[in-house]
Amino acid sequence: MDEICDTHFPKWLESFDKNLDLSYQAFICGDTLTLYDFEIGGFFLNTVYNPNSPHKEKWEAAMKAHSTM
Repeated sequence: MDEICDTHFPKWLESFDKNLDLSYQAFICGDTLTLYDFEIGGFFLNTVYNPNSPHKEKWEAAMKAHSTM
């Protein structure tokens, strides 16, 4: 879990931010809501921002280090 939160997740967030900054669209994949929007939203709500997550502190630290989210 340490490797995911400390290495992989920050890299993914940087890539995600770059794609969002370039798109200027209402949703992740364009101007209409897609399954991917729900997948990403679900991931953040169920994993990263879940107060009952067994790794809550790790996710919070990873998000704090990536201040754009």
